[in-house]
Order: sequence, then C-alpha cells, then structure tokens
Amino acid sequence: MKYFIVLILLFINLSVLSQNLVPNSSFEELSSCPNDFENYNLLLHWSNPTNGTPCIFNSCSNGNAGVPSNIYGYQQSKDGNGYVGIALWGFNYREYIQVQLEQTLVANEKYYVSFYVNLSNLAICINQIGLYFSSNLIQENITSALNYTPQITNTNGFLADTADWQLISGTYLSNGNENYIIIGNFYDDAHTDTMKVGGTYGSFYYIDDVYVGIDTTVNINTDVQSREEEISLYPNPAKERVFIKTENSKPAEMFVYNIQGCLLHQQTFTKSTNIYLQNWPAGVYYVKIVTENGIFVRKILREGL
Repeated sequence: MKYFIVLILLFINLSVLSQNLVPNSSFEELSSCPNDFENYNLLLHWSNPTNGTPCIFNSCSNGNAGVPSNIYGYQQSKDGNGYVGIALWGFNYREYIQVQLEQTLVANEKYYVSFYVNLSNLAICINQIGLYFSSNLIQENITSALNYTPQITNTNGFLADTADWQLISGTYLSNGNENYIIIGNFYDDAHTDTMKVGGTYGSFYYIDDVYVGIDTTVNINTDVQSREEEISLYPNPAKERVFIKTENSKPAEMFVYNIQGCLLHQQTFTKSTNIYLQNWPAGVYYVKIVTENGIFVRKILREGL
C-alpha cells in the first residue's frame, strides 16, 4: 500500500461564554439609589481595598451620580443601568474596586477574563489598567498604588476613547486559591504612561461589564505528519450517522464540537465507531481524533432530514 505524507494545518478558534463568576458584574444591584457619586458603599458585593474613594453611577440618580450624565462627563452604560468610576493617575492617588468571586477558581483551569473601560472627560489617558487575582480580601490603609502585579493587563495601548467602551481581556491559568479580583492601575505616576487628551488634570475611567469564567475556546492547532489513509470518515455530508475508521489498532480518543465550540461528544474507540447525528441540528461540526500517530481534525456536515 502506498502511503503519502500529508501536512495537516488547521486552526479552529471558537468561543462561548461560560458562567460568570463575578457577582453584580454590571453594577446594577444597589442597597438604594445613590444621591452622590461617592456612595460606592451602596453597591452590593463590591468592596474597596484601599482608602481611595471609587465612584458609582446609575440611571436612577440625577445630577453628579447619574447615567448617562454625571460629574465626570456623559456616557451610556455598557450593560444595564449603571457603572463605576475610578481615578487611575495623578498625585500618585489611586482608586480600586474589589469583589469576591462566586467560587474559588479551579486549579490548572484556564479562565477568560474581561471588562470594559471608558475615559471620562478629564485630561489624561493611560494604558496601565489591569486586573489582579487574590486568594484573600485586600484591605490596605493607603491611597497610593497597590504593590501587586496584575495577571490581566491592557494590551491595546492608550485608552483614549471617550465615546465608546474599550475591551480589556485575557486568559488566566489558575493556581486554585483565587477568591477575589481587584481592578485598577497598579503602577505609580512615574511608571504609568500617559497622554494628554484635553480637559482638566487627572485620569478617571468608567468601568462596566466585568467577566470571569472558564475559557471554553476550542483551540485545535495541529501540525501533524500523518499517513493519508490514517482516518476514514463517511458518508459526509450525512443525515443520521457518520462512520469513522482508523488504521491504528490501538485505542483512539474522539471529540466532537459544534460550530460554537461546545464539546458535544467524547469517547474512546478502537479501529472504528459511529457518530449519531439524529439529535443534532443541521450544520457544521468538527471531529478531533487523537491517536498514537497524531491529532486529526475533520469537518462534517449534518444535512437536514
């Protein structure tokens, strides 16, 4: 039998959001409507790790604590009716927001982290905004920068947009003891990059829509030298069943994903097996098969009945 060496190059990056572990992630839950922008203590679940004074804004309020118009400018919320605001540069004064997660992170699990920021009408934009995971509640008697290294940092350069919300996001591999997150600028003025954009002195950002959840992105990036005949998959397209056969006599692992990246089926088989499609909607699916000779990815099409 003649064998051919083929180079399989396939990359799939499909992502769906899992359960958000951040309570009150859009700053909607209040003990009462704030009548002043410094009524941060009315915000449920969230706390303050330093002596700085974070601000709260909600559409239920008029004047300096309102949404969209407030003491620092005009901005619609990213999600819901409210957001918070923190000072991030000037006179080495810093403000932070802190919250306990719904559950401790699982060790060696990959998490997707994101939040949105928007520059208020003050003069200075910066690029050092980050998120720090902590195993314990932080409470320090300072108004300067916290001496921690954030695991999630902004990679988009200067955050100068005063009209639209800008996304800060990243992935984090957990240690298994993380219970809290803190958002802010963890650098002093001398080590913070700044750019003047107008207005008065200082740097103040709105924050909304905070997310921490298990990263459900499917990344299949294979560069595998394999025999052309290694995997047989037919019929394709199919309506009810796809038959899979390998030339390898040792057990193989099979994973089936939908187009959104959700794992639908997983099994171990030897030489051959079937994928039953009757309960799945018509569309594209991805099959990843792991054998001792490599990783093989095939796309199958489930036709309508």
